[in-house]
Formats: sequence, C-alpha cells, structure tokens
Amino acid sequence: MEYTVEPGDENYKATLTPEMFRRRLASLQWSKEQLADILECDISWVNAIDDGEISAPPLLAAWLNTLAMAHDTVGIPEVYRKRKHKPQK
Repeated sequence: MEYTVEPGDENYKATLTPEMFRRRLASLQWSKEQLADILECDISWVNAIDDGEISAPPLLAAWLNTLAMAHDTVGIPEVYRKRKHKPQK
C-alpha cells in the first residue's frame, strides 16, 4: 500500500525536531542504521535528519509519530519475558 501526503492533508504539517526524531527512534527501539535499512535509504540521509541538517519530510515525520504513539500506548507484552522453549523429545 502506498501512501502520499498532499498539501492540505493533516499529516503534511507533521514535523520533527532532531530531539523529537531521536525520541521517536528510542521509543521504537530502532537505531539510525535500522531506520535506514527499513527505508532502504543511505545512512547519511538519516544522519542529516538526526543532526538537524535537513528536516524530516512530513510523511516520515507522520509515520514515525504514529508508530511511536502506538508503541508507547500498547507497549511490549511482558508475558513473554524470560520465556524459554523446551523441545519435545
């Protein structure tokens, strides 16, 4: 599914400061390298956003905001912590 942001769309105004960008990645437990892999872009572009050299495009900002909000709201299920698997013989 492809999603585009058009002027006038609420997400068109989504922005991220470098600090917000870092907080979104931390919330998602992603590194800059992981984000570059996910987006299939060069790490230099992600670093430029992180350093404040360029602004995160509105679609990327909206996507990261939405994912981080969902992740923060739902969280990681704790029921699986320290779970092990014992193969049946």
